[in-house]
Amino acid sequence: MPLTDLDMALRGAVTVLAFLVAALMLRDHRGRHSARLAAAFALGVAAHAWCAAPGFAASTGWLHAVLLALSAGNAVVGWLVAASLFRATFRPRPWHGAIWGLVAALGFAAAAPGLVATATDGLRLSVTAIVLLLSAGALTEVFASWRDDLSDARRRLRLIVVVSLAGATMLNAALFAAFGPSSRADLVSLATIAAVLAGLGAVSWGLLNLRAGDLFDRPTPPEPAASPERAMIERLERLMTVERAYREDLTIGRLATRMGLPEHQLRRLINNGLGHRNFSTFINGYRIAEARQAFADSSQAEVSILTIALDTGFASIGPFNRAFKAQTGLTPSAYRRTALA
Repeated sequence: MPLTDLDMALRGAVTVLAFLVAALMLRDHRGRHSARLAAAFALGVAAHAWCAAPGFAASTGWLHAVLLALSAGNAVVGWLVAASLFRATFRPRPWHGAIWGLVAALGFAAAAPGLVATATDGLRLSVTAIVLLLSAGALTEVFASWRDDLSDARRRLRLIVVVSLAGATMLNAALFAAFGPSSRADLVSLATIAAVLAGLGAVSWGLLNLRAGDLFDRPTPPEPAASPERAMIERLERLMTVERAYREDLTIGRLATRMGLPEHQLRRLINNGLGHRNFSTFINGYRIAEARQAFADSSQAEVSILTIALDTGFASIGPFNRAFKAQTGLTPSAYRRTALA
């Protein structure tokens, strides 16, 4: 089979897989913004597969410009997918859409008929630099809370994302910067689309083999724990509620040491027994509960918010404000005014 035919076959396979993943995400989890973002990312990968095909730019004109815009903007979507899956406090914001629009517009300008003559190497390299920067942002989201993740399955998914998708994205961006979409050799083009297919396939396998409770917020409370596990849960809850261990600079490793358990066993205990995906969310729940009690206590009305934040275990006011608003929907000062009214 000629390399060109094999190249087209691989691009077709990427397209079919991308549409399948998007359909499954929307069918099974359409109410979750992370699933909608994952579906959008899969479709963006399909757009990229064709806009980077040899000879496609010359034969399709405006369609190529549109697909290149979607491909460039997909770097933003990939970053948002990583943030929505791995950052507990993430919520889509209007400015996320604005960034997508800007990057997509730059991609469109780099390929639109009539603008190609003015689409200098500087513009092309600017798009590539933005894609690489956003890919680095996605990697940061994956790494930032890796140790904080209580689900073994989601930790494996992080590894799959790092090894496959990020590698394929950065390889393609580097080739785009070096050769441009219209001057790649057939072999380079084939290697690139094969890497994209492998990356998409690996991440799709990881996503589709996770339980909804591992991939998204747990939809239902966990089942009652067995007796030995129940005893460990009661001991853990006593550490949190009676000894208030959450006031300390607590990590999953330090808490495991206090419990006398291997770290992986404590992760499973909190994840499966108590229904938490993220260690910080688990600990901050106790901290926020104490802070809410303090804000509702008229005898502490003159105590500063910073003092309460530090007393409950937060290291600074910024993380406290973000965690408090994420859990209650109100800023600490607004909550205090309401509670004392």
